[in-house]
Amino acid sequence: MGSREPEPSPVAPGPRFLPSAIQRVLLRATLGDGSDAVQAWRVWRGATDVEALDPESHRLLPLLYSNLRRLGVEDPALVRYASVYKHTWYRNRLMFRALAAVLGRLGEAGIDTMVLKGVVLALRCYPHFGLRPMNDFDVLVPTDHMEAAVSALEAAGWRPAPLPNGRRFAHATASLYHSWGFRGGTRGELDLHWHSSADGCQRDADRAFWSASLPFTVEDQETRALGSTDLLLHTLAHAYASHDPVVRWVADAVMVVRAEGDRIDWDRLVDQTRARHLVLPVRAALAHLSESGLAPIPSGAIDALSLTRPDWMDRAEYAHRQSADPYSLPNKLARLWFWNWRLRGHASPLSAAVGFPAFLRQYAAR
Repeated sequence: MGSREPEPSPVAPGPRFLPSAIQRVLLRATLGDGSDAVQAWRVWRGATDVEALDPESHRLLPLLYSNLRRLGVEDPALVRYASVYKHTWYRNRLMFRALAAVLGRLGEAGIDTMVLKGVVLALRCYPHFGLRPMNDFDVLVPTDHMEAAVSALEAAGWRPAPLPNGRRFAHATASLYHSWGFRGGTRGELDLHWHSSADGCQRDADRAFWSASLPFTVEDQETRALGSTDLLLHTLAHAYASHDPVVRWVADAVMVVRAEGDRIDWDRLVDQTRARHLVLPVRAALAHLSESGLAPIPSGAIDALSLTRPDWMDRAEYAHRQSADPYSLPNKLARLWFWNWRLRGHASPLSAAVGFPAFLRQYAAR
């Protein structure tokens, strides 16, 4: 194998949603091929205590196990990874069953549904659904049907998570959010969405996503799922929206590109990225995927986004999201400002400023 590679630093420069140096080594082992993947695993194993693994890296263990088995690796360490895979397989089976019941109940109420995120990725893009851990499942309904969906869920025994002030979730509060969590006891947790993601919360933000959606089945229940292009964009947007650094998006995005292949319309992805004011994070994410060599990303898509000049609000939000201390008071205020801006459909700075006091009053009254 040659000389041992130096142990990687745990710190990596760049946007907060990009993986650290040690996580990049793990991703090479998890998603790579041949001796390079095996060597990356050995370096990662030597630099990491798997019993004290960060949660994001832990989520990759089922996929790491599958890849190492495919490459013919035999090692006692794989027993630990295998146990995580088996646990993931079992939990996902239970979630699919609970989700199918939810879809059936919403369908009986005449509500259209679209499944988002982990379930679609696990069933459509990963080699096996046991390789993609999920903490909950996500269901999108048309914005106008949000109240009816909440009523149908509550009738089925699902309860909305309490608001920060302990009060019940209500329609007035819903206007601040793109989704809300519901708890179903032993059935797990679900996120009900009336917007696909926080980057677009105006009334018609998801019209293009709905029009390009595809039929999808969970157990025996028919629903919809994002089309190939929008599934990739939504994966990247979700990584950017997270307040804490994540790494799972890299594996998800690689799996989407590998599974969907030529069905991804890169021109559409560029257009939708511009429309959702996500040029800077999506460009950074695609550049990272391209440089990693783990997924074929057309240079034309990155070039097209590089030629797009984001306005100053986009640039300011992107700089804010890369702060080393996102929970400081100034950054909390900045987060509320950009939250208000996106709720108002990426309004002009003047319009956002005029509406900001009303937004703060609504936010404080949650």
